Amino acid sequence: MKKAITLLVLFTLAAFAFGAGGTHPAEAAKIVIRANVSSNPKATPDLPTIHWYQSFVDEMTKRVPDEAEVKIYWDAQLARTYAEGINGAQNQMIQMMNIPAASLAEYSKAMIPLNALFVVPYPHNEIARKAFQGPLGEKIRQRVIEDTHLRIVSFWDFGFRHILSKDKPINSVEDLKGIKIRCQPNPVQLAAFKAFGCNPTPITWAELFTSLQQGVVSATENPLVNIYQARLYEVTKYLSLTGHLLDYNVLLVNEQWYQALPEKVRKAFEESAAIADEVYVKQLDASEKKFMELAKEKMDVREVPAAEIDKLREIGLPVSKEEVVKQVGQEYYDYFMGEFARIEKESLGK
Repeated sequence: MKKAITLLVLFTLAAFAFGAGGTHPAEAAKIVIRANVSSNPKATPDLPTIHWYQSFVDEMTKRVPDEAEVKIYWDAQLARTYAEGINGAQNQMIQMMNIPAASLAEYSKAMIPLNALFVVPYPHNEIARKAFQGPLGEKIRQRVIEDTHLRIVSFWDFGFRHILSKDKPINSVEDLKGIKIRCQPNPVQLAAFKAFGCNPTPITWAELFTSLQQGVVSATENPLVNIYQARLYEVTKYLSLTGHLLDYNVLLVNEQWYQALPEKVRKAFEESAAIADEVYVKQLDASEKKFMELAKEKMDVREVPAAEIDKLREIGLPVSKEEVVKQVGQEYYDYFMGEFARIEKESLGK
C-alpha cells in the first residue's frame, strides 16, 4: 500500500512538472525543485544533512526567488526506498535526493573502492574531502553519469564506522572471533569481517534495532551519527573506536534536467550547493563532538590499541582489495587508491 501511495504521489508530481493540473501561468514559469529527504528536522535537528538542505533553500531563495522554488519533502514522502528515489530522479519526478555510497554501488561501480576497509585513516576525513574535490571526484562523477544519467552534486562524509557490541568490548582482533555482527549487505565488507573471524550477518537498517534488542546479532558497526539517530546506545553497551571505514553520502540530480536549467538558475544552484557544503562540514564536525559526548554518557567507549588496529588493517585491507578488484578492475582500483595515498601523504606527511 505504501509503495502504491508513493508511486501515486510521484505520478501526480510528474503531471504538474509537465504543466498539467491547471497551474496559474505565473506559477508554471517558476522551476520547482523537489527534494526527497529521509530525515526530519523535528526528530533529528542536529543531522548535517538537514542543515545542508535548509541552507540550500535559504541560498536559492536569496538568489532566484522568482525563477525557482525548492520544496523539501521530509520523511521520504516522495520515495520510501532508494530504488524508488533513483527511479524518480531518473524520470525527473524528483529533482534532488541523497543516497549512501554503498547503496549507490548497486547502480554504479564508481564508488565501490570506498567499501574497502581502512582506505581513509581514522580520524582524518579531510583526506577524503580533498580527494573528492579533485580529479578523482570528477572521474567518479562522470562514471556515475554514464551509468545512471544522474549527477553527483555533493560528496558528504558522515563519519567513521566503529564497532558496537552488547556482551563484551572489542579491544583486539581476537575479540572479534565468533561474534555475530550485523554488516552492510555488500560483498566487500562481508568478506573482510569473515576474515576477522566474525559471523557477519546482513540485516536491513530498519530491522537493526530490533535485531540487537532480540539478540539476533550481538554487535554492529556504525558511525556516531547513526548511533545517535537510531538510538543504538539503547541496545548495545560497548563502543570500540576502530574507525575501519569512512561512510559517505552523495547528493544526486538528473543530469539532463540539470543541464537544461536556465543559466541563472544553474549558477544559483551551484553557488547555493557550495555554501551548503560548507555548512554541512561545520555541522558534521560539531555534531561528531556532541555525539561522542552522548556515546560516552550512554556507553562504555573504548580506544582500540594502535597495534590491534594495524592487525585489523593487515587482515581487512587485502581481502577488501580482492573483492573490489573483482568488481571494478585493477586499473580503476589502483587509480582510486593512488589518489588517496597521494593526498594522505600531502596531508599527513607520510
